[in-house]
Amino acid sequence: MIDFIINILIKLSGIIERVMPRSNGSRRNDGPTLCVCRTQEDLDRIESSNDQSDVVIGSNDPDIHAAAHEETQFETTFLQHAISFYEVAEDVLDIAETIDEWLVDIGDDAGVSTEVLFTQKTPEGSEIGRVQELLLLIESYQKIIKDHNIKTVYLHRNPQSDWKDDILVAVADSQGIPVIEERPFSYRLKTMLEFETRSVVIGETTVKLPVPKQVIDFVRTIYIFIDLLWDRSSFSSSEVNNPEVTFQLSSSDEKHIDNITGVMSELQERGRVHPVALSWNAKSGAKTLRNSGYEVVNLTDAFPLRRVGELLLEIVQVMAAGYRHKNQLFENPDFTYRGIELAPHLWPDLRSVVVPGIPRRLVIQWASEQYFGTRRPAALKPWGMGALEYGKISHNVAERVCKPVTFHYNLGVVTEQPYFQNKLDFYIANGDREKEWYIEHGVTPSDIVVAGHSRYDGINAFRRDHSQEDSRTHLGIDSDQRLCIFLANQSDIAGLCSTVEKIQTVDTLVSVANNFPSCILLVKPHPSGNPDPTRKILKKIENDNVEFVEDSSPFHCLNAADIVVTKYSTVGIEAMLFDRPVVSVALDGETRFQDIFGDVAERVSSTDQLYSFFENILIGREQLPDQSIARKEFLAEISAHSQSAATELMATAIEQRVDSIDE
Repeated sequence: MIDFIINILIKLSGIIERVMPRSNGSRRNDGPTLCVCRTQEDLDRIESSNDQSDVVIGSNDPDIHAAAHEETQFETTFLQHAISFYEVAEDVLDIAETIDEWLVDIGDDAGVSTEVLFTQKTPEGSEIGRVQELLLLIESYQKIIKDHNIKTVYLHRNPQSDWKDDILVAVADSQGIPVIEERPFSYRLKTMLEFETRSVVIGETTVKLPVPKQVIDFVRTIYIFIDLLWDRSSFSSSEVNNPEVTFQLSSSDEKHIDNITGVMSELQERGRVHPVALSWNAKSGAKTLRNSGYEVVNLTDAFPLRRVGELLLEIVQVMAAGYRHKNQLFENPDFTYRGIELAPHLWPDLRSVVVPGIPRRLVIQWASEQYFGTRRPAALKPWGMGALEYGKISHNVAERVCKPVTFHYNLGVVTEQPYFQNKLDFYIANGDREKEWYIEHGVTPSDIVVAGHSRYDGINAFRRDHSQEDSRTHLGIDSDQRLCIFLANQSDIAGLCSTVEKIQTVDTLVSVANNFPSCILLVKPHPSGNPDPTRKILKKIENDNVEFVEDSSPFHCLNAADIVVTKYSTVGIEAMLFDRPVVSVALDGETRFQDIFGDVAERVSSTDQLYSFFENILIGREQLPDQSIARKEFLAEISAHSQSAATELMATAIEQRVDSIDE
C-alpha cells in the first residue's frame, strides 16, 4: 500500500499537464493503418475523421466488423486470433520455470517454505493461464501486422483493455511501427490511480468493480483473515474407525459436486472406508454435501489460530521481499518472447502471486498440516490432479505427514496435455482410450484402473424418466420447431477456447437461427466461464428461436436437442450417450482438440463451413449426420466394458488400494 500511495503522489504532480485529451501525432499515409476499435464510439471516431485511406479496423466485436463493412467498406480483422495453446506450450513452461526460480528467491529472502512457491502448471492455473494469454496475444498481434502489412497503429486508449493495448504497443515498438495514441482524461485518471474494471472474486462472490489493482490484492488479503475467523467450526479427529478417503473440493459448481458424490455414496454404502469431502472456498458446495449426508470438513477450520500473528508477519516479509526482487525479472534478458519484454505485462499478476498468493498458500499449507496430521486419511483425491495450488500444496503436505494413497479420475474428456505431471499413485480411466492417453503421458499401466465415469451412470436413468418432448416442454420449446441446435460453450481459456472463438461461433449460429425460423438455438454458458460475450450478442435478438439457457440442466438441453455443437467439451461425449450427433467447431484449426471425439463428430474449422453445414440441413439438401455406428464403436472405447456401474468399479479400485497399505 505504501508503494501505491507514493505512486499516486508522483503521478499527481503531472495532473495539470494531463487534463486535456491529446494525441502524439496524426495518422500516416505511407501504408495500412491498424485502427483499434473496441467500442462503437471508436469506429464512429474513425468514420468521422478526414483520413480514411488504407485503414484496417481491428476489433473482437462482430457488430463492429459488420458496421465497418456496411458503412465504409473498411478491411477488418479480429484482434485476437484463434491460436491453439500447443503453439506456445514449450515457451510457457520455460517462462514458468523462470518465475518459479524467482518465487524461490523471494521465499529464501522471506523465510517461506518452497512447498508453496510454484506456478500452477495447468491451463486453468492463474499464472500459467496469464502467461499463455500473453504469448498468444503477442502471436496474434505479430500475425496481424505481417498479414496486413501494417505501417502505423492508431489506438484510442480504453482503461478496460489497457493490458491488451500495452502489449499491442510493445509489439509495434519492437518492429519500429509508430503508434498514434489518443489518451482521454477518463483514461488518464483511471490509469493514474491504477483503476481496473474487473470481476473481483472474493471467496465465492463475484463483483464487478472499478477499483485499483493493489486494492483488489489488499481486499483479498484481508479476506484471508475473515475466512479464517468468521463462521468457523470446531475441528477434531474422526469419530469413525474405518480408514478415511478424502475428496478435495474447491468449487461449488454442480458438475464438481456430481463428480465426487457418486463415488462417495458408493463407498459410504459399503462401509469399509469413510469418505470425507475437504472443502476450500466452496462453502455452498460443502453445504450441499452436508445436506446429502456426507461428512465435510472446511480446510480453514483446521487452521491453527495460534499462527494468525505469524501469518501477519509473513505477509509483511513476503511483500517486502517481493519488491526487493522485482527488478530480478525486469532486468532478466531471457525473460522475453519474440523480442518483447514480459515483466512489465506480467508484473500486476505476479505481484498478486506474491501477495495475497503466498499468504493464501501458507494458510492451505498450515491447515493441511493440521488436517492430515490429525485425520491421517488412507487415500486422497487431490484437487485439480494435484496441479492447482490447493491440490498441489495439500498433496505435498500429505506425502510428508501421512503418505496416503493418491488417485484421480477426470471430470471430463482428455486431450494432449503438455503440462501434465505424473505425481499420483493411480488413475481411474473412463475406458481403454483414456488408459492409452495416460500411458502416452508416462503413467505405468499397472497404475491405471479402467472403470468408466460415474457421471455417465445417471444418463440412462434420465433418459428413461424424460422423453425428448418432456425436456422440450421443460425448456419452453415449441413442438413444431423443425431442428433444435444446442451450443454448449467452453470456458474462456486463451489457447483452448478464446473469447473470439466463442463470439464467432455464437454469431454464426445466431445467423442460422435468424435466417431459418424453423430451427431453435439453445446456448448454455460454461459454468466456470464468462457468459458476457455471448450474452451481448443474444440480447440483441428479437425473435423467439434463440434461447440463453443459463440455469437449465445440461441433461434437459441435450435431451431436447437434435444436434449438439461444442469444441471439445465433455458435453460432446454426453451428447453421444443421448444418441445425438455432435459438431466439433475448432476455429483455431487445432485437430488435437477434435481428436477427443475420434471419427464420430462432424469437424468444422471455419464459420462459413459451420453456417453451410446447417443451411444444407435446413433447406433439405442434407440430412442430420448419422453417427450411430461410429458412435457405438467410439463409446465402447471410452467407457468401461464391464456391466457394473462405474461408481461400483471406482469404489472397488479405491478400496483395493487402501487394503494394499496394510499388506
